Parts: sequence; structure tokens; C-alpha cells
Amino acid sequence: MKGRFGDRFGMRMHPILHIRRMHNGLDIIANIGTKVYAPGAGKVSFVGRKNGYGKVVEIDHGFGYVTLYAHLSKQFVKRGQRVKRGDLIALSGNSGRLTTGPHLHYEVRHDGIPLNPRNFMYDDIKLFDIVSNQSTGGKLN
Repeated sequence: MKGRFGDRFGMRMHPILHIRRMHNGLDIIANIGTKVYAPGAGKVSFVGRKNGYGKVVEIDHGFGYVTLYAHLSKQFVKRGQRVKRGDLIALSGNSGRLTTGPHLHYEVRHDGIPLNPRNFMYDDIKLFDIVSNQSTGGKLN
């Protein structure tokens, strides 16, 4: 999918709250209903709603690493389910009270500490492999 970044990881002026605040993830601009895939194997640790995040899926990848996917329109996984890289887990959306439009908010945490998701992009998986639209048939490259 050809996509573009919205807000990046780091300090920013919050677009809704109008205060300087840490942005703990990376926003990927995506139409509502864009397929969201697991970037790696793990166990689904949370499916539900979280404060301003709206509909959320969290995956525990082991060794203290957890990824979070927020502002979803639909979740396809259940808590406790095992997933592998490339499994369809959700559809992007615009849920939650702290969203400025359709996108996927993506976080990586280690032992609860937010890390820059761009540091976890490797040659065999690009950030945009996490989301896909109909034009790619939903397949990872």
C-alpha cells in the first residue's frame, strides 16, 4: 500500500487537546476498513476499547514486547488467540475521542515503555506491510 505518515513518535502539540504531549506511536493514514495485519508472532493480550484510543488490539510478542493498534473499526481476533506474522487482526478506522480522521495508530512497547516503531522496521517487513488495501489483495510482499 502506498501510504503516508500522520503524526510520528515523539513530543508534539496535540491536535485536539492543544497541549504539548508525547505521541507514543506512529500514525499511518488509511481509509476506514483498511486491513491491519500482525507484524510478527504473538498472543493477543487485549481486545476492546481504551480511553481516547477507541477500538484497540494489543499483541504480546514475548520478551516484554507488546504492539498496540488503535482507532480500529473492527477487530477480528480474541484475547488469548495466537497470531503469526501476516494474520489479519483488524480493520483501520476512526474510533475513539482523540482521533483527527481515519488512520491506524501503531505503538511498540517494551516492558511498558513506548519505543519508536520506526526502529522496528527491517528489510523483510516494512511499516506499510502492517496495513493493506484492496489494490494489493491484502497480501504481504
